[in-house]
Amino acid sequence: MLVPITDINDPRLDAYRHLKGRDPAAEQGLFIVESQLLVQRLLTSTFELVSVLSVERQLERLIAQVPSHVPVYVAPQAFVDSIVGFNFHRGVMALARRPDEDAMTVQRLLPGGKERCTLVACPFINQHENLGAIMRTSAGLGADGLIYARRGADPFYRRTVRVSTGAVFTLPMAASFDPAGDLRRLKEEHGFALIAATLSPDALPLARFTPPPRTVLVVGSEYEGVPDDILALCDHQVIIPMHGGVDSLNVGVATAIVLHELLRPKPHPAG
Repeated sequence: MLVPITDINDPRLDAYRHLKGRDPAAEQGLFIVESQLLVQRLLTSTFELVSVLSVERQLERLIAQVPSHVPVYVAPQAFVDSIVGFNFHRGVMALARRPDEDAMTVQRLLPGGKERCTLVACPFINQHENLGAIMRTSAGLGADGLIYARRGADPFYRRTVRVSTGAVFTLPMAASFDPAGDLRRLKEEHGFALIAATLSPDALPLARFTPPPRTVLVVGSEYEGVPDDILALCDHQVIIPMHGGVDSLNVGVATAIVLHELLRPKPHPAG
């Protein structure tokens, strides 16, 4: 349903607006998806598409894919740039309905009858770009799910969604009010081993670690690492050996390396 926009202050566009210190979309229970590629991935997901905002040059590629009942707001490039607060070269945005985070419990990530399960836990990730990179890595390398802290970065914030390259639509996720408590229950009630990626000199070099069938990789913030109360719960600590005077990697990069090693098929010993 095409809806031409002639007034830059049209209230139907309020959720798209970039307001410093506020997220108007989140206040309406929505989240923003940017670019033709991510909007297409949204359209093939189970998330509810609420509306689309597009410049005219993108319409031909987009309009046939959008359900007829969903409004597609069409505005001049200058209008769109003013609404989002910068020169928006991607030309397309969409609004989707946020899931009910109260229903996104850790229980939904349990493996059922599966023998193997690898989860990623982010109990204290505050930067949206880092969380988005961890989401992309987790989905791309085959993790079974991700646990994020409600007090940390928002996986449905526009920048997180963009960096995740759409992993937000496919990666099973759980929202935790109590990461330490949830991790303890995974360990004690469901047989998961908690593996912390740390910089401790006592940690086991990653290549020497053999993961058990059910594993939670726990990653900490860029500067503070894994919180002490959660580190005390962990069964193992692993470290990526560093060289060249570099003491650590970006948490998104480190997660990718550790997760790749945990999920890599291990050769069977010769018998």
